[in-house]
Amino acid sequence: MRDWVKPYLLEDFEKINKELGFDHDQNEWSMDHVKEELEDEEAVCYRLADQLRIHFSTFGIGDEGWLFKAAFGSVLSDLPKEVFLQLVRMKHVFFTFTPNSGAEVKHFVIEEGENIGGWDRIVIVTFPYALISMSLTALRGSIVHELVHVCLHSDKGASDDAMEAETDRVSEEWGFKKEIRTLRE
Repeated sequence: MRDWVKPYLLEDFEKINKELGFDHDQNEWSMDHVKEELEDEEAVCYRLADQLRIHFSTFGIGDEGWLFKAAFGSVLSDLPKEVFLQLVRMKHVFFTFTPNSGAEVKHFVIEEGENIGGWDRIVIVTFPYALISMSLTALRGSIVHELVHVCLHSDKGASDDAMEAETDRVSEEWGFKKEIRTLRE
């Protein structure tokens, strides 16, 4: 877990409380509760996943879904802060965890005149249930792989080989060399 994670979550919690107009006494109790919660690494992972506003599929989500969310949050906690903030700003990206096979990133361009939240495109990142049967390292590699594709979405003209080479390079730059190597194996 990187050093930016807990201070970021505390700062965000304070900001939300101010926006909601909670007074100092309410905020102090809540802040103590959040600080205590942030001592649990799994709770930190869930909070980060929630910060990214993850939308999981509504069908068939059970224990595997929570395991995936924890793995997803653990990847987020190991990202450089600027990458995490880039992902948070991408309000048009939806992450789904479904029975479909194969992790993939799909881009949908919104037709002119159609207005969906002011977006000109929607990106859906699908992670299949089958990923849960991977080792945690490979699962994290799969998550990082798709996050890199989301962050590099502007480079759609690149060949598959060039995109994969760039994915590997960026993943290593973020600190996930071992995870990507395990995923490839």
